[in-house]
Amino acid sequence: MARIFVCGEAIMDFVPVGTAAGEAFLPLPGGSPMNTAKAAACAGAESHFLGAISRDLFGERLLADMVAHGVRTGLTPRSDLPSTLAFVDMSTGEPRYAFYDRDSAAVNMAPTADGIDPQPGDILAVGSISLIPEPGAGNILRFALGQADSQMLAFDPNVRANMITDRAAWEPRVEALFAAASIVKISSEDLDYLRPGQSREDFAAELTGKGVGLVVVTGGSEGALGLTRAGRAQVMAPKIAVADTVGAGDTFMGNLLAGILEIGCPGKAALSGLGDAALETLLTRAAWAAAINCTRTGCNPPQRQEVLDAIAAGKIG
Repeated sequence: MARIFVCGEAIMDFVPVGTAAGEAFLPLPGGSPMNTAKAAACAGAESHFLGAISRDLFGERLLADMVAHGVRTGLTPRSDLPSTLAFVDMSTGEPRYAFYDRDSAAVNMAPTADGIDPQPGDILAVGSISLIPEPGAGNILRFALGQADSQMLAFDPNVRANMITDRAAWEPRVEALFAAASIVKISSEDLDYLRPGQSREDFAAELTGKGVGLVVVTGGSEGALGLTRAGRAQVMAPKIAVADTVGAGDTFMGNLLAGILEIGCPGKAALSGLGDAALETLLTRAAWAAAINCTRTGCNPPQRQEVLDAIAAGKIG
């Protein structure tokens, strides 16, 4: 049976909440890769987390949260270095982050393939801020590229521009992962940062033309576009009352990957052959899962049946 392996940061998000005394911050487990692993597990996939977790107080909470959501942590390395902390500002309507991660467990992670026996259809997902600072960024890149022939590599850059102090060093990592990936998921905002002026259609066509099996470009309330060599689909996001958007893209990604496992794609060639109907089904499920997450505070991905029920009913809640 195929599995999903996710490698990258797990961090503690401090999310603003109102109190009688004013604004306070509520600590919630987060980090894009960890969120993706949680969402995939909630969506019914066998999901493993390969990012380093600190043994400190926050690390214990992060590990417990993953286990509670069904993520497999038997291959998760532990570290004596501290956890990364992130304070979230929602004043503009979109999350902005201030990260505290100097010499953290995430920054120094060095993933290996120990304990992984690759099976047809396995997916390795990487991305986000763990690809910015060394030495972890280089370690993850080498690990991901080394696994790309035995697992389908899924990549979401999840750009945090305020953390990128050396774009000339960071951008080649992104391009190397674009080139090696079987699956690329990117937001319209990230696309504008990486490829100013390039349309969603042109970007997706460029990457599928270079061998990527599936490219998905998400646009929040504008929905998502998916492209393979054999098919194209565009779905709109359900209309909802938004609590916040923290973890929405990660919930989309986790459900997209879980959906790929469900339809039984054994590799990149099978992904490239997905047609319009299959793509629409994948994108619809991922978009509805992300919308449900947005009705909650923090990254709180829905269970598989909850998503299917909402799609069948045509409404959320």
